[in-house]
Amino acid sequence: MSLWVPFFSDNVVLVSRVAHFYYETNIESLIIPTYFDSGHPPFYGLYIALVWLLFGKSLAVSHWAVLPFLIGIAVNYYHIARWLLPKNLLPFALLLLVLEPTLLAQSVTAGLDLALVFGYLTALNGIIYRKRGLMCLAFCLMAFVNIRGIIGVMLIFCCDWIYLLSTAKQKQQTINWFTSCVYIAKPYILPTLLVLCWYYYHYIHTGFTVFNENSGWAHAYTYVDAKGFLRNIGIIIWRFLDFGRVFLWLLLGFLGMLWLKKRTVISYKQIQLLLFSSLPLLVYIPMIGYRTIPILHRYFIVFFLLFSLLLVSLLPLLVQKWKQYLSITFVVLALLSGHLWVYPDHIAQGWDASLACLPYFEQQQKMLNYIEKEAIPFEQVATVFPAYKPLKYSRINNDMRQLAAKDKKPLREHPYVLYSNVMNDFSDEELLDLKNNWEIIQAYDGITVYSRLYKNRTWEGE
Repeated sequence: MSLWVPFFSDNVVLVSRVAHFYYETNIESLIIPTYFDSGHPPFYGLYIALVWLLFGKSLAVSHWAVLPFLIGIAVNYYHIARWLLPKNLLPFALLLLVLEPTLLAQSVTAGLDLALVFGYLTALNGIIYRKRGLMCLAFCLMAFVNIRGIIGVMLIFCCDWIYLLSTAKQKQQTINWFTSCVYIAKPYILPTLLVLCWYYYHYIHTGFTVFNENSGWAHAYTYVDAKGFLRNIGIIIWRFLDFGRVFLWLLLGFLGMLWLKKRTVISYKQIQLLLFSSLPLLVYIPMIGYRTIPILHRYFIVFFLLFSLLLVSLLPLLVQKWKQYLSITFVVLALLSGHLWVYPDHIAQGWDASLACLPYFEQQQKMLNYIEKEAIPFEQVATVFPAYKPLKYSRINNDMRQLAAKDKKPLREHPYVLYSNVMNDFSDEELLDLKNNWEIIQAYDGITVYSRLYKNRTWEGE
């Protein structure tokens, strides 16, 4: 159903553009050009390029390329749920998996975060079922997708110790620290060496490891002050409440209070899952909270899934079956409603985090057709990232036409502007200017998304 959906948001550059480089050069070099080298390991783009070389370059093939990761997510999530839950609760857990708004959005837009989620859940399974070799493979995948994958390996390291210490306490065993350290360290050695080798090789050829001051992401490598950190904490909380999840948290909070009231004994597995969900998150938040990089919903997909499992595990506190079914129905409807959550234009929204973005792609194609029909030069139509990139990077074709980048010059100096509410890079002043001083010459409206082509009333060019 999603084979027609173009690459969207950061995937246009971090995946498609990198894949095009490898595909068009027949992988002559692993080092991508410096001007779009973000510092992330580029191997997910290399994977997509290899798939194109084998099966042909197309949008459909690009979507099929993420299917193994989707299957892997489902399988690993099922095994974690099976470890934690009785059989009668498994359907509830699987339902919340397929309805998680951001996971669903990344699935239909072929996002690279699917590989990270797959790797993280695989490693977590390796901890639970004591499959250290599987963990090593998962770490190699995560570390070579992007830098957040490397951070994910560090978070799994926390989970590894949580599981070891809590299991030892449960069984009342004395810990041999030397043996335990050796046991835990083994699956981390190979991926650590590979990452160090890659960044050494990268540094030799580029002169930098992660920080590339000449890339479009240079601003993301700086740090915020205390006020900025508190603002980022607020954004992270918002991400956890967004797109209907606020009702999931309300139910989870209610079940937590019910547990405190009843003083019901919870299992060690529930305690372990709570620690798997919360302690790595507390480590993760400062890592991204002190950076100026935008904090996106997809950074937290794994935590959304683990807290959903924790919610399902607490449902037996509602003794009556009808209350359990009513609670799950409540959460399901809340998550489904999330795809209709649209904020006013002046509030930046995570458009790659729910299916609210889907109407945009059809509107975009209609708008491009209109621009072509009216013989408006593409270079005279200004817009923002990623819509101004050559069409081949999003549509996966050979169309090198591209719209103009709005920020190359003042807004008033552009003859036409293409705006959609999925674009977060128009300032409040620019939106007000478009509303008051520009003429709408074409518009498309949907339930969640609208698109407008504006003509500059004061432009005197040809």
